[in-house]
Amino acid sequence: MASLEEWHAVEPKGLAARILGVTVGFTIVCLLVVGLRVWLRLKLSTFGTEDYIMCAGVALNMVHNAVVMYGTFTGIGSPDSKLNTAIMIEGAKSIVLWQIFYVSGSLLIKTSICVTLIRIATQRRFVYILYGLIAMSAISTFIAILAVLVRCRPIAASWNPTLGTCLPQTIIITLTYVVSVINIINDFSVAIIPVFMLWNVQMRRKLKILTTMILGLGILASTATIIRMPYSSAYNNVTNLLHDVGNIILWTVVECGMGVIAGSLPMLRQLFKGLAKDQSSRDESYVLRARSGRWPSLSNGRTPDDHESPPDTETDSTHRIMKTSRGDASEGSTHTAEVVGTSWQTHKDTA
Repeated sequence: MASLEEWHAVEPKGLAARILGVTVGFTIVCLLVVGLRVWLRLKLSTFGTEDYIMCAGVALNMVHNAVVMYGTFTGIGSPDSKLNTAIMIEGAKSIVLWQIFYVSGSLLIKTSICVTLIRIATQRRFVYILYGLIAMSAISTFIAILAVLVRCRPIAASWNPTLGTCLPQTIIITLTYVVSVINIINDFSVAIIPVFMLWNVQMRRKLKILTTMILGLGILASTATIIRMPYSSAYNNVTNLLHDVGNIILWTVVECGMGVIAGSLPMLRQLFKGLAKDQSSRDESYVLRARSGRWPSLSNGRTPDDHESPPDTETDSTHRIMKTSRGDASEGSTHTAEVVGTSWQTHKDTA
């Protein structure tokens, strides 16, 4: 029989189960959104610097999510009453890895969004502000990673204090607040700056609002940061450390996930536009046939509302032309709907 002090996986329950579920959900959504982004940008031959940076950020974020999911089986989000010393040590190791991949992945995700805005910025002051945000985030990230790596000597003492000595946890707590504040400033800035950038741009008002709203999703990421800030003091906990730090980890998953989504949706505008156009074509074709009183045959040979069989249809590989006689036969009136790809045109010829 295994000793109580041997490490073994813990079944995620309560907070641990919520962390696992949220992480799995954001992992799937982020991979789907970024996958569509990469496919569309490559197809349009517009794959650029911001896309490379976002892909690198998502790669780190996926490692981050994998560490978090593994961590829920090593005690993260679970109370001390469910753990033994060996499990707590493994859980503390997961926390160290999570800290490193969180700040590094978050930096690249936010940098990608800033680079995207730099590309469309027409005024130099916005470019300077965005570069300033990137520099500020990069410096804070470097300091945070350095603090995690050098706080304990050897580094293994970070998860097993009996192996060495460590500086006070207040260092990590202070850096957590600093990084959080910088993230909030960054998220709010990249949500507000597009409003001023697009204010005088010759663009349809509806498109301006849509673009601003999509980029404004970054505010949701900063909301997650604000929510997790009060939990930062959990690093000082003597008991239930892994459980309480789980609250911090949960909201970092949400923060990074929302950042990936907010940074990628604007790149998918062409895809949504194409889908909307295709749907519009189908709707218009439906309306034309409804107005003409002619419908396609159903599988049972009957037509809706017992209408007549559909008119003759000529089809080739590039377009489809539907001709329907309308009005008085003597007038020779013809209504033609031509569908080419996703566009349609209506012609009416009178003899």
